[in-house]
Amino acid sequence: MIAMQLMQAYKDSPMLWRKPGFCTVLLFWLVCNWVIASDKDLYLVTGDYPPFSGIQLPQGGMTTEITVKAFKEMGYQAQIDYQPWKRGFTNTRKLLYFGTFPYVKDS
Repeated sequence: MIAMQLMQAYKDSPMLWRKPGFCTVLLFWLVCNWVIASDKDLYLVTGDYPPFSGIQLPQGGMTTEITVKAFKEMGYQAQIDYQPWKRGFTNTRKLLYFGTFPYVKDS
């Protein structure tokens, strides 16, 4: 039903995808459907960014520990892989991973 509403909205305004909220809603809808359709294991990738993430750190670093616990609370088992940042990001875009973290805004 939501997909049909999105398609109708797209037909009504072909430039709708340029509006900031549309892409966010579409991405959220796609991710939710992907998670619901998948099993309970989520494959995530991160890089070496101490003290936030890193294979040598206890529990994989602060953000890794928080991420794993948050998904566990939602009933998912987060499987964490460590790769160089560019490779992890590229593999996530290829849908080999559910997501990558942590990212911060820099200037």
